[in-house]
Amino acid sequence: MSSIPGSKSRWLNHPLYSDQLLEFNFSSVTSYRWEDLMELSTLSFDDTDTSTPNPKDDGLPSATRRRFGQAVLSPSDIQESVDKALLTQKSTHIIVETSRASIKARRTKRLRIFETSSFSSSSDPNLTATLPLMLTSLPVHPTIIARIAIPLGVLAKEKLVFLDNESWICTFGLRSGDTASAIHRHFFLPRDWLNSESLELCSVMPDGTFLCPRNGEVAVIRSGVELDW
Repeated sequence: MSSIPGSKSRWLNHPLYSDQLLEFNFSSVTSYRWEDLMELSTLSFDDTDTSTPNPKDDGLPSATRRRFGQAVLSPSDIQESVDKALLTQKSTHIIVETSRASIKARRTKRLRIFETSSFSSSSDPNLTATLPLMLTSLPVHPTIIARIAIPLGVLAKEKLVFLDNESWICTFGLRSGDTASAIHRHFFLPRDWLNSESLELCSVMPDGTFLCPRNGEVAVIRSGVELDW
């Protein structure tokens, strides 16, 4: 199996074809056949949208880039990784979170949300061999992306659910545009729950029930939340 040198990858079962699996890299996704792990096709991410930072941006301030020149942009100086690949609760979307860091800049994150129907072409190697297919993510404005600490899924009516930077569980309609006022806060997580390892394991069930591991147990929050979501 192939992967992009210097980058991590994440794996998911194909949401449309049970005999295939998907490998998500920093800028593409490759489908494989489960039976013999034969590579079938690769789709590149379409980064022409304005919902996320420029994929060619190394995260460096312009003054720093001018000072250090192109040397800081060498592959050995830039670390790219795929931090999360998540099939959402209703299997209607896939969330991919990537990050990039350099020796002179902090790590920057990028969030892509794909409709699972867009992965249908990844199963046809004849088609992908004849033209470079691009996988387009749903547009989400950077002002919304900046509020997301941990994406948790997409519920009914295309509501993105996430933990925000102030420890609130929130939802946002993916068709709501670019206004932060469309973000709906539901409940706040207590400070003694805010362990980075535990938060990464948090999940939301299709009915909106929130699960979070805590002190060797699992906290369950379900009182009325699913009615709001």
